[in-house]
Order: sequence, then structure tokens, then C-alpha cells
Amino acid sequence: FVGAYIKQMFIPKNVKKIGKYAFLWCYYLNNVQIAEGLQEIGPGAFANNYIGWNKLTQVVIPESVTSIGACAFGYRYHKDTGFTKIDSFKIHGACGSTANTYAKKNSFPFVSLKHKWNTSYTTDKEATCTADGSRSIHCLGCYAVKEGSSQTIPKTGHKFGEWVIVKEPDTENEGLKERTCTACGGKQTEIIPKKEEEETPPKKATGIFLGKTVFTYNGKVQKPEVVVMDGKMVVSEEFYKIKWPKGCKKVGTYTLTVAMKGEYAGTLSTSYKIIPKATAISKLTSPAKKQLKITWAKRVTQTDGFQIQYATNKSFTSAKKVTIKTNTQTSTVIKKLTSGKVYYLRIRAYKKVSGKTYFSKWSKAQKLKVK
Repeated sequence: FVGAYIKQMFIPKNVKKIGKYAFLWCYYLNNVQIAEGLQEIGPGAFANNYIGWNKLTQVVIPESVTSIGACAFGYRYHKDTGFTKIDSFKIHGACGSTANTYAKKNSFPFVSLKHKWNTSYTTDKEATCTADGSRSIHCLGCYAVKEGSSQTIPKTGHKFGEWVIVKEPDTENEGLKERTCTACGGKQTEIIPKKEEEETPPKKATGIFLGKTVFTYNGKVQKPEVVVMDGKMVVSEEFYKIKWPKGCKKVGTYTLTVAMKGEYAGTLSTSYKIIPKATAISKLTSPAKKQLKITWAKRVTQTDGFQIQYATNKSFTSAKKVTIKTNTQTSTVIKKLTSGKVYYLRIRAYKKVSGKTYFSKWSKAQKLKVK
């Protein structure tokens, strides 16, 4: 049909392909209607000729078309100059279709007859630290906005970095600090209050030393001498008060508290103990073979019983012990010893207080050869 005198054209649905240059130079053609069913349009199929003969200014291309050749619509053709684009030519069709692609590729105006909406949102305006943004669903072909899809993106708020001191405060003037938003560069400032006149902090004692930490029960109240130290310096008694525990007389552990005052602050505490009065071996005999009988001084007050230790050396290495669980007993016989051996013995009193056992000092050791 090259150069044919055709004004209007209807291409039915049973036509699947229009070949290369099929309607080239059909100068009078001003209307082309293409039914849904056409699949391929060849290169230069509807190219016109000279300027002034551009009767065909637009075309509707159905979605069934899957291939459009180069310069098929919107171009003039001359054997000497080749194809020349007609800038005002319009392509009508469905967004996302081959017609849409052809219009974009050749920079022709495209008129959407059917939108193809994106399944995800497109950001139209980025949200900032101080202003909301927006997003909406766009057509994939013409970028039109789907009605009712617009949404607000909340402003992000500032993302400030660390505070930086711009001006240090003193006792007479306030200071100033600022921080910068890492997103927009905006700054936030804050006043730093004036410094208060510095007060001398109270001193603190470093320790308590007792003149004696272990006392032997004597039926009287017993309290050690207390010395409070500040480093290597002894703290005067005017700067502290001692709170003594109740009693301080019977066997047990006693904790005292020192409350500092005046130039000093804080509290310190320490403990000392009172142990049972020691007993002594009054008699040591060997009444029979392989036996030793030990007799000791009676101790009843603040005493629950006694512990006897015996060994074959004066250092009491690998010594054995016998526990007497009553305070009224004053002698016992140790059996199954080795005849002819010299044994060393010593004894001490004990008392239990609140689950803890307190022992007196050991008596002076005595020795005897067993029969």
C-alpha cells in the first residue's frame, strides 16, 4: 500500500501483523483504527513524506500489540534524508504496554487510556526533621497518582549528636552548650547553669585500730582502746563518737561503730572478741598400761566443755583430740596408747555462742611416759 490514496483505515482483529513500510507515504491517511488482536507493527509502517502532508497526527494502539518497529508511527521518510521525527505526534494506549514503551523511547506525548498501578508506594516528598513528607501509588506508565492513595510520611524529628561545650560556666556567668542534628545540620542550644561556690568536702577516716582484739573472760565489762586514723594521722576524739554494743562482758564477738562528725563524715565499724578463761593441767598420771589420766582445774562460768590434745611430740604434729562436752568434769582417761612412749598433752576450754565456738588459750603442755 505504499503511496496509496487512503484517508481512513480500520484494521480488524484477525490481522496479526502489519509489515515493514506497509503504508509508507500514504499522504492522505488521517485516521487509523486498530482492533484488539493485532500483535506486530513493522518498521516505518505508517511513515509519511514531505512536510505539510502530516495528516495522521495520532494513533490508538491496543494492548495486544507486542512489537512496534522503528519509526512505525510519527516519522516522515525521504530517500535522501531518511526518517525525520514528527514531534507533535501522540500515542494513545494502556500504561505499561508496548505502545507506552514506544512513546517513551521516541519521546512522543503519551495519552493513557488505562493505568497500570504500581503495587508499592512511591515517595513523592521526603520527610525532613521538621516537615512531613508524602507518598502515593503511581501508574507504571504515565506516573499518574492513583486517587485516594496519597499518604503522609511523618516528619523524622532531629537526630542530635553529642553535646559540645561552647562556653564553660563559672561562678559568675552561665555557660552554653550545643548539639547538631546529623540529618539536617540544625543546632540546639542549652544554657549551662552557673557553677556553685565549691564547698570543701568532708574528710573521711581511713580505719580503726583497737588496742586489743582478744580479751579473756573475767566477769567484767571489757572494752579495747580505740584509735581512729586518717591516713597516718590520728583523728582527735572530738571528731567522732563510739557506739558500743550491749554487754561487752560475756564470751562472744562485739562490734563497735564509730560515727564521724565535725570535719569528718561517714561511719566505720570493727569487732573484737572475748574468749573463755583458760584452764590448767593439775595432774597427769598413767594409771594402767596404755593409759593416761589427765586432771584439770575446774572452769564452769562461761564454759561449755573442754578440748584435750595429745601427741608424741611437743609440737603436737598429727595430734589427736578428745572433746569433753560438759563443764563440770575435771578429769578423763585416754586409752589405747603405746606403752613406753612419752606423750605431750594440753587442754583448753570452749563455749558456743550463736553457733560459733570460742576457745580459750591452750594450757601449758605436760608430758608423761605411758606404762
